[in-house]
Amino acid sequence: MVHYNFDKDLQMGEEAQTGAIERIKKEFEGIVIVEKRSRNKNFDIKGNYQNMEIRFEVKWDIMAAKTGNVAIEYESRSKPSGISVTQADYWIYKIQDEFYLIETIKIKEAISKGLFHRIVTGGDTGSFTRMYLVKVPIFINLGKKI
Repeated sequence: MVHYNFDKDLQMGEEAQTGAIERIKKEFEGIVIVEKRSRNKNFDIKGNYQNMEIRFEVKWDIMAAKTGNVAIEYESRSKPSGISVTQADYWIYKIQDEFYLIETIKIKEAISKGLFHRIVTGGDTGSFTRMYLVKVPIFINLGKKI
């Protein structure tokens, strides 16, 4: 998201979460969603699946199609955020009209292997949000389209 307006970005995030829930229910047949649209900073959606709790982080990167990069936040306002603090087992990224499911551990492994090509600072005014940029093809190959 990139409106640099929290309310607009939140609305888009909730729209992406609705689409993600539909896909989660297809991918994890029988899952029971127990928490959604969480204001929790550590995940967005939580479900019970095969007697296990699983959590999802949902992102809609509207700039990815234009820039060719996926932005993965790791720090904001000089504090760890995003991938650094997530408790999600999976990340779901919406890029254009497609959703991709990626295990969080695979994203962290890709970062530790240096598969990002740049670190940038951006975000809302004063947030000094730090992000890894990963080329879209590399990023989507970490998971699968759902």
